[in-house]
Amino acid sequence: MADPVEQAVWEAIQGALQQPEVLIEEYQRRLVTCGNPGAPGAECKQIALALKRIKSHEDRVTAAYINEAMGLDRYKVEMEKLKERRRDLERAARDIQRRERQEADSRKVLQHLARICHLVSEGLDVLTF
Repeated sequence: MADPVEQAVWEAIQGALQQPEVLIEEYQRRLVTCGNPGAPGAECKQIALALKRIKSHEDRVTAAYINEAMGLDRYKVEMEKLKERRRDLERAARDIQRRERQEADSRKVLQHLARICHLVSEGLDVLTF
C-alpha cells in the first residue's frame, strides 16, 4: 500500500498529464521568465548595421594612415578599438543565434508535450505503484 504522500503525488501527476494545457501554460510561463523572447531579427539588423559602420570606420582610419594624416601609433590604437568593438558585436550576434535556436527548440517541445501527455494519460488508469 502506498503511503498518503506517494498517493497524493501520483494523483497530482495523473491530473497534470490528463490536462496537457496546464503543463503547456506552465512551460510557456517559465520560458517567459527565463528569457525575454523579443525580436531577435531586429537585433540582428542593428548588429549588421553596426558592423557595417565599423567596416566603414576602419576604411577611413586606414585611409587617414595611408594619406599620412595619422601616425602609426594612433592608427594601431584606433584599429584595436574597432577590432574590440567588432568582437563584441560578433559575440552578441552569436548570443542571438543561440537564443533563436533555444526558442525553436522550445516550440518543438511544446508541439510534442500535448501529444506525449495524451499518450501517457491513456495508460495511467492501469498503472500501479
